[in-house]
Amino acid sequence: MMDIRKKVERILPGRAKSDWKGYEHYYGYGMMILPFSSGHLLGFRVFPQNDFAPYKSLWRCDPKGNWSIYNDGQSPRATCPRWWGPALKHQSLRGFRLEWVDKNNIRIEMSNPVMVWQIELGAKPLLNVLNTPNAAMPNWKWTYPFQKKV
Repeated sequence: MMDIRKKVERILPGRAKSDWKGYEHYYGYGMMILPFSSGHLLGFRVFPQNDFAPYKSLWRCDPKGNWSIYNDGQSPRATCPRWWGPALKHQSLRGFRLEWVDKNNIRIEMSNPVMVWQIELGAKPLLNVLNTPNAAMPNWKWTYPFQKKV
């Protein structure tokens, strides 16, 4: 079985410029969005490496469609909220705790607003098959001109 914790702990925190001139990059992991039967949506991002500084973000959408992003980072201008504009109802710099319970379980705790979220991360076998060649592709194959020719 996959050991996600071991893989992500190899990502050393720090700043690093993108290999592509004029582009930013982020190197990390997260749960893009998980819907709940209550109508809420939750997600998180952890970017130990990027062009700015390491940060974590916790995303929440209430049943009315109001998005909030809580960041544990240096500035909202260097974290997720800068991409959202008026679609974002609330954003704040706020520390929260993220810890690995075991190799594929992560627990996130925040005190204000109170939130405790534990989730098991994993991937379906088909996704692993699709992702394997992507990880081996050199950066130049991800650029738009190459994709246009295919």
